[in-house]
Amino acid sequence: MTNSVGNGYRSRLRARLTPASMTLAAVLLMGCAHSPPIQYFTLNSVAPATAVTGKVRPLQLTVVHIPPELDRQEVIVGVSGARLIVDNNSRWGAPLADMMRRSLAQDLLQRLPSGAFVLPDAPAPGGTRSLVVTVLQANTDADKVMTVQASWTMTEGPNAAQRATQFATLTSTVGTADTATQVAALSRLLGRLADLIAASAVDQ
Repeated sequence: MTNSVGNGYRSRLRARLTPASMTLAAVLLMGCAHSPPIQYFTLNSVAPATAVTGKVRPLQLTVVHIPPELDRQEVIVGVSGARLIVDNNSRWGAPLADMMRRSLAQDLLQRLPSGAFVLPDAPAPGGTRSLVVTVLQANTDADKVMTVQASWTMTEGPNAAQRATQFATLTSTVGTADTATQVAALSRLLGRLADLIAASAVDQ
């Protein structure tokens, strides 16, 4: 008796499940199984805090070095001790070092006098100084404070014999773990780094 009732219920259930309803159920199940869409981020230039005055000999940004752990597609949104916190649904639109170089180039172009900054990879006039930027740190800690620590070196002369290196540590409170907010904070800190580089480029 129990088997007859059970079989009858299953028969009625199958009769109610039309091909259209079964297709809809399959689509809904597939949708639930999908991950959130991937977001892609880029860095933006930032308006200068102050105008640079004085004589500035031509300067060209040649390369930006970043730590190996930052050289990845995924966006790192935090550091907890020795553990990196990665947003697997967020990607950089291009290699991070390349985007940092482009962003810094745009920032320096706004800060230095006209003709003083030579774009990366562009033909450089004689006597142009080379600028190398090394980013040692660019992450957000548990207190939601982003820190960018970097050095920059200007070289000139035969075989780049004359060198001048400076260091800076810049911080910004982001207040949230939102990836877009942290990317915007990184752009702002690179703008502040460009302020310092531009000021140091003035001939003494």
